[in-house]
Amino acid sequence: MDLKQSKWYYGCLDDEIPSDDIVFLVTYFVLSNKDRIYEVVDIKENGKPVNPAEYLVSLLIYGALRHINGTDELAEMAKLHQKFRYACGDLQPSGRVLRKFM
Repeated sequence: MDLKQSKWYYGCLDDEIPSDDIVFLVTYFVLSNKDRIYEVVDIKENGKPVNPAEYLVSLLIYGALRHINGTDELAEMAKLHQKFRYACGDLQPSGRVLRKFM
């Protein structure tokens, strides 16, 4: 019995998500409009490297479609659930990063 409830996962996130799920549409839409996102978003050049804006936007849009309102809750979903992991490119941003990005 695994008390820590950990498991190893080998495979692609695409394989575990149904092909008609809206997360694919959201991610495709955001990635195909990546240039427009970078025209609007202010990217920090000094200090720690920032997370790619297109994946944060994709996560925020998918979270809004799933009625996830808080950034901490959205960050937790990005760590635990495969569809949210796919939306953010498996970056797993923290709630603080999402708050600063918004």
